[in-house]
Amino acid sequence: MDKQQKSVGIISFQGSVEEHITVFKRLGIPVKLVKAPEDLQNVTHLIIPGGESSVIGDHLQNSGLSQEISNKYRKNDLAIWGTCAGAILLGRSSSPYALNLIDVDLDRNAYGSQRQSFSAEIKVCPRTDLCPDRDSLKATFIRAPKIAKIGKNVRILAHHHTRSVAKCASHNDAKRHHSDPVLCQEGKILISTFHPELTRDTTIPKYFLNL
Repeated sequence: MDKQQKSVGIISFQGSVEEHITVFKRLGIPVKLVKAPEDLQNVTHLIIPGGESSVIGDHLQNSGLSQEISNKYRKNDLAIWGTCAGAILLGRSSSPYALNLIDVDLDRNAYGSQRQSFSAEIKVCPRTDLCPDRDSLKATFIRAPKIAKIGKNVRILAHHHTRSVAKCASHNDAKRHHSDPVLCQEGKILISTFHPELTRDTTIPKYFLNL
């Protein structure tokens, strides 16, 4: 990773802006605050943070950033990482502000309310270069969306195993395991339904910088 060639910007209208800045400071990389299209000049890596997707999306649209982000990405001039609300805006969802830049359908707030936020170990998918020496990462989910559908060119980098109890035909309790994709990549787009910036682990930010 050549730090001299990286220029990181973060949409700084609302959401977990300071937390992302802190992460990249630990990596020795300054972050440029992006509030208007002209702020994207010379930015190679853009973060759309967690927060309120409707509030952030409204700002992107009204400021002209939505169009400029899409244009720069389609010219291969920009890598983009969306966390939680940012993931909702980058994929396809019920949000009227969705940019549709990654072939993923998301269900907003599918993990539950703010009170149902939680931390868990997520499993790193084998045969990825996310962190070859580890098979799990710690993740924090806050009013998180779920990835409901992915396109054929989307790579699943990590998933979250959940366990639910349901009644089977014999009326005995049967444990059913489910696995939800939580970290996905398509080209130079990265989305996480959780908040990597809330831990001290820099595995995912480092991976993003190499897109």
